Amino acid sequence: MPADSFDVAVTVSKVGQLVDVSYLAANITRRRAQVAELERETSAQAAKLAKTLAAEHVTVRDIGQVLGVSYQRAQQLVAA
Repeated sequence: MPADSFDVAVTVSKVGQLVDVSYLAANITRRRAQVAELERETSAQAAKLAKTLAAEHVTVRDIGQVLGVSYQRAQQLVAA
C-alpha cells in the first residue's frame, strides 16, 4: 500500500438504546452473503432440473409449472 494510502475502520458500539450496532450490521452483511450463495446454488439446481426435464421432452410451460416460474424463465433455465 502506498505511503499516502490508508484504511479506515469505523465501529459503532451504541446508538441511543441500541447496543452493538457494528456487530448487528456485520451480521446483516454476512447473512446477505449467505442468501446470495444460496440463490446461486438454487439457480444452478433449477437450471440442471430444467435441462433434464427438457431432455425428457417435458414442455417449457410444464417445466415452468414444476419449478414455480414463468415459461419464459423456464426457457432461460433450459438455455443456460
